[in-house]
Amino acid sequence: MTAAPHPQPSATIAVPGPIQLSATSIALTDQVAIWTVLAALVLLDIAWSDAIGLTVANWYAPLPAMGVLVAVAAIYRCRCRRIADMAEIGTLWIAFTAAGCVLTYLAATSTRPLQDAAIASIDQSLGFDWPRWRDAVFAHPMLYWSLQLAYMSLLPQIVLSILVLPVVRSAELLRLAIGTLFLTTAVFALWPALGTFAVYGGTVPPWMPELVTLRAVGPWHFDLLTMQGIISMPSYHTVLAILFAYAFRRTGWTGRGIAALNLFMLPSIPPFGWHYLTDIIGGGVIAALCIMGFRWVPSMTRDVVQAGLARPLARSQSWPRA
Repeated sequence: MTAAPHPQPSATIAVPGPIQLSATSIALTDQVAIWTVLAALVLLDIAWSDAIGLTVANWYAPLPAMGVLVAVAAIYRCRCRRIADMAEIGTLWIAFTAAGCVLTYLAATSTRPLQDAAIASIDQSLGFDWPRWRDAVFAHPMLYWSLQLAYMSLLPQIVLSILVLPVVRSAELLRLAIGTLFLTTAVFALWPALGTFAVYGGTVPPWMPELVTLRAVGPWHFDLLTMQGIISMPSYHTVLAILFAYAFRRTGWTGRGIAALNLFMLPSIPPFGWHYLTDIIGGGVIAALCIMGFRWVPSMTRDVVQAGLARPLARSQSWPRA
């Protein structure tokens, strides 16, 4: 008699451990998310502006530069991914800057009471004498010019980040910049202030007439090409200084130089930005909260994505082989 054949065990493939998402896929996901958020921000700007009667001239001014960069990104997408990524990140920065400026002007129309007296009182309780620090800076030409250069270094740092940082880090920086702007703008709308000029006087800041106009009854009309940073509390300049130092972490001497530059920038913000010390502390808190929050969200997202990919993979790979 021929022995009955033993049934062959079902051949299965072990389900792999956590799926590692490539840097390219993470960067692509980040860029799509940033485009989505910026589109939502533009729609918010349009709806809010229409509701309160604020119009913006030359709103289309950034479009030619954005169009060129989008074309470069499309042309080099398959030829040189690095150039394509830099062009797309540059486009995102332009779009964010334009839409973000409009958002801050909209927030400045808040009718809540000004908080300059309260903020100045906090400064005094901390032992910070703004007029004394301003006079000390202006009395020493070398200190004045070096601090002013540091204060004006944000735009070169944006360009350097596009050229030097990998796309994953650049996308992370943009996400943080957008997230912190939303928080900064919300605080500014709820706790508005004109800045140190309102308490200590002195030279009128160049953006003060526009801020005062925004607090008056509309309608309002502004030119996108002449819009300025008008947020006093909290200091978004401080936020960006911390974000750039964080974005260049673990990049060797370049990162150390950027960290030193932004650390040196902090004392320049009160005299050149007409900011209270409390503004700088508030900006630091917002930057820290967003960095911690954005470090937690990606890890949670990766866990969800990995779990979602692992389940169908486990089902498909556990069937018997033919």
